[in-house]
Amino acid sequence: VPDLWRAVSLDWSALNQPRRGGAQRDLAWTPGPCAEAMLYQTLVGCWPPGLAPDDAAGLAALAERVVRWQTKALREAKRHTDWLAPNADYERACEAFVRAILTPHGTGDFVHRLHAFVARIAPAGVVNGLAQAALRMASPGVPDLYQGTESWDHSLVDPDNRRDVPFAELAAERVDEPVAAYLRDWPDARVKRALVERMLAARACWPAT
Repeated sequence: VPDLWRAVSLDWSALNQPRRGGAQRDLAWTPGPCAEAMLYQTLVGCWPPGLAPDDAAGLAALAERVVRWQTKALREAKRHTDWLAPNADYERACEAFVRAILTPHGTGDFVHRLHAFVARIAPAGVVNGLAQAALRMASPGVPDLYQGTESWDHSLVDPDNRRDVPFAELAAERVDEPVAAYLRDWPDARVKRALVERMLAARACWPAT
């Protein structure tokens, strides 16, 4: 994966070069290499499982979330803007870059390539996510289940992780089959919910174990 990541991130950077903003202080272009690399990593991590690369409305909604995350991240990095002295021009240019690259332009564009990469590594992400959930449920102490994390959670930092959780919808959808029965349809998150439910039930049966 590291070699693959290097290849795709260089490809994306070259593809998105026309979307970059102008020079800002000590940067030859905006958002700059560090912020651009961080953005790509974040987009891979938060890409919603059901989002298609030609879904303009869905991509616009994702861009809105990512812009809010990016502003917070850039200010806290304190390299080119910060909370006490925001660099409005730099932040606007970074926002424009996000919205531009997340606008669909047809097959072969950035979002299609990003989607293909996410699809390629997603199975490994599912295995890692289920393993982490199992370890959390099996470890001593009270398992930390933040709101909605019994399902897949692709939230970014606040305010993104403060969005409403569809608790009624989650409660209404039963997961009575064996955990493995839901693995094929992993994007709907039932496999994770089934695993969490089974392991919490086991903890309840053997609280002192």
